[in-house]
Amino acid sequence: MARISLAVAALLALSIVPGTAPVAGHTLNGVTQVSRSRLPVGPIEPGRRVIVFGSVKGTDPSCWAGQPVELVRVDPDGAHVVVARDSVEGTGRYWFIRRPRKPLQLYVRYPGIEAITAEHSHVCTAGASKPVNLRVKK
Repeated sequence: MARISLAVAALLALSIVPGTAPVAGHTLNGVTQVSRSRLPVGPIEPGRRVIVFGSVKGTDPSCWAGQPVELVRVDPDGAHVVVARDSVEGTGRYWFIRRPRKPLQLYVRYPGIEAITAEHSHVCTAGASKPVNLRVKK
């Protein structure tokens, strides 16, 4: 019993002296999902304003708050081209405004994060929304 008390006293003494307390690190492996929608719905006139919006959600707010998202266009030849970038709000929401003159297929991509410090590791998976097809009237 005396040995246990001595060990507890030594540990308490170390935690009182600044810089000597043991640090409890942690690892976060966050999974993210990207949703999307658009307004207006249905075919649009050329040049009409369209809002593509949605949210990035996951297991931990640090996975999305203030993190970047990209609006990506899929070209007929299969190329994926970033057409706009934004940051996710603290609530997980994002939005983009486009004025398409021809039909477009778009999706929103969240690149994920990997932040590693001496005691902490935060890894949040990348994700992408389902495509949204903007049909433009001729």
